[in-house]
Amino acid sequence: MGAEAKCVAVVDGVRAEGKALLETEELVFRSAALKAKVLFRDVRAIAVEGDALVLDRAAGPARFLLGAAVATKWADKIRSPRGILDKLGVKPKMRVAIVGDLSDASDVSDVSGTFVEQLRARDVVLAPLPAKTVDLIFFAVATEKELASLTKLTASLAPAGAIWIVRRKGKDAPVPEAASRAAAKKAGLVDVKVAKFSETHTAEKLVIPVAARSAK
Repeated sequence: MGAEAKCVAVVDGVRAEGKALLETEELVFRSAALKAKVLFRDVRAIAVEGDALVLDRAAGPARFLLGAAVATKWADKIRSPRGILDKLGVKPKMRVAIVGDLSDASDVSDVSGTFVEQLRARDVVLAPLPAKTVDLIFFAVATEKELASLTKLTASLAPAGAIWIVRRKGKDAPVPEAASRAAAKKAGLVDVKVAKFSETHTAEKLVIPVAARSAK
């Protein structure tokens, strides 16, 4: 989600003024006097009371005085989180290509069905490569060597399209973030976003720089 706001929080009996950050699976609050993290899976009830967003937990309610409008908006987002396709910018009628094996990353936690099944249900056009003007390319990489294909894949990308590198996350992952970024730069791409793909995999969004799009 990535929304943030300055507010007063009351968590575990401590009241402090600081910054709240609304993430996909948690709400994080940081200040000099209080650092707290509320996992949505631990929340039993969500309510808006006046200016406060109230998240009820077994340990007691956590209150965030965000203002009525923001509190209501955040409560709605927590109740109805966006699915993986929405987070990855997949829209109906888009031309989408899949490169590599996504089966190892298919434990998508917030939606049902495999990733390919979800794409078909979204009514996209699954385009085989090589092809021209593909809107989105999902590139599953298991080794650093596979990143060398980025330059070739870029040739099939629509000027305003994107390549999502899907790779295993963690300190011991076979494809580190630094290698992914270096390969993107070599292919003339820039990374603009990171999203959770599944419990085990992350996705990095790469696009053609705006100044270079007219040349395609």
